[in-house]
Amino acid sequence: MSTRLTPAMPPPAPFVFVRLYRRSLIAGTVMSVLAIVAGVMYLLRPVVPLPKATLFTTQAPFSAASLLADSRGWFRDAGVDVTVEDRPSGRLALAELTDGKGDFATAAETPIMFALLKGRPIKVIAMLGVSFDNTTLVGRKDRGIMTSDNLPGHRVGYTPGTTSQYFLDTFLEYRDLPPGSVERIPLKPEEMIPALVNGHVDVIATWSPFNYQALAALGDNGQELRIGSVYRWSWNLVARNEELAKGPLAAPIISALMRATAEIIRDPQGCARELSPRLGMPADKLVQAWKHTRFDVTLDQSLLLTLEQQARWAIASGLTEQKEVPNFLGCISSHALRSIDAEIVSLIDGQRRP
Repeated sequence: MSTRLTPAMPPPAPFVFVRLYRRSLIAGTVMSVLAIVAGVMYLLRPVVPLPKATLFTTQAPFSAASLLADSRGWFRDAGVDVTVEDRPSGRLALAELTDGKGDFATAAETPIMFALLKGRPIKVIAMLGVSFDNTTLVGRKDRGIMTSDNLPGHRVGYTPGTTSQYFLDTFLEYRDLPPGSVERIPLKPEEMIPALVNGHVDVIATWSPFNYQALAALGDNGQELRIGSVYRWSWNLVARNEELAKGPLAAPIISALMRATAEIIRDPQGCARELSPRLGMPADKLVQAWKHTRFDVTLDQSLLLTLEQQARWAIASGLTEQKEVPNFLGCISSHALRSIDAEIVSLIDGQRRP
């Protein structure tokens, strides 16, 4: 019996491999070209610029949230290109704001109250925190300043229209000293320390970091006088007008400040090291100052009550032409903060929670 052998299939002709190789090469080249074209088109795409805003703040420990958000680019992350400019005081920050040089500012209630009494159309849109025992008196021991009982008859430097002025009156009242028992010398914030060091005044009423810097300049000759938590004030975010308060920039800016606030609470030492050069305070002193500040973004009834209380003081002291305390409720806008988290707004302003 014969065996039939099946002939083996011949191998593919070489041109088949060449054709397949060419197809793969062409496909790969096309894909590469398409990827390059897509990349070039992405790079050449029109870049939509972020909306811009200017925020005036102060070189002070309680301005930390604004400065940290600026330092870490969190305003841009929130969708706004914010230029943060430092000013010596909240009063000067508000002055430039109301002059139309900026869009937002941070300030304490005292300069806000004075601006509102002058009819400025500003709107408070958030409280950024509450500070206590950060405003103090700093005196010279060689002028006999050791306790509050030594104040009568001495020259006290203060900054008109700021917490410095309100604190001085509060301090004297708390210590049962007549308002006229001291000679008041109006000074700009940056004039405080030189005036104290050169003896032009015996005492200054000021806030951090100026009180810390004054004590450092005087050395063993410096004496600080406090009244603890008797005097508290909030640090607030202010919009130049109602349009900005309810506009598209307010909520993103507040969101960035909330992010910065949370970071300061989480890592105060790290944030202090980062902000120390800008604030002109050693990191450990900055952390110490923050222990007297409760960082918390909110809007509550205490703001309204404080504005009314300080307005009564300004009227009684003859510091304003107003004769009656205005309705400050209309000067506070919770719109932006409610759009972020209505639960953190406890201000009774007649607005419903969404």
